[in-house]
Amino acid sequence: MTSKPMNIRNKSNVAIITRTKNRPLFLIRCIKTVLAQQYQDWIHVIVNDGGDCCSVDEIVRKNHEAYRNRIKVIHNQQSLGMEAASNIGVKNSESNYITILDDDDQVRLLKQLLQAENIDEKRWPARQLAALIDGWKNRGLTPDRVPAGEADS
Repeated sequence: MTSKPMNIRNKSNVAIITRTKNRPLFLIRCIKTVLAQQYQDWIHVIVNDGGDCCSVDEIVRKNHEAYRNRIKVIHNQQSLGMEAASNIGVKNSESNYITILDDDDQVRLLKQLLQAENIDEKRWPARQLAALIDGWKNRGLTPDRVPAGEADS
């Protein structure tokens, strides 16, 4: 069972879903990379999967001003696992695009990713984009290293 999400702002072009559980140092680093983006039309959805609520809330509170109402925190009362936590984040997003960013990862420049692949709402439904990004990440690729033609398949 999940607790009610802290809604700040829902609609944005890109939702960055971050799953975390009792890893505050990783979460702090992850948040710093999200906040450093030049591309600004995003919302950061943090799903605390059964971890300490107070530490997550305190980290977010310290970055409240920098987030400029682009944050949503969801606390699961117990750990549901990575896949379920991701799904909860996706279900609590109304964005055009979705990407999963684990708490121990750093985000690429979203604007460069979107421009590199000429991605727009008509070509890439959110689920396809998330699968594309995860597929690249799992193979150690970045948009500039994707084999020719693969982005269009």
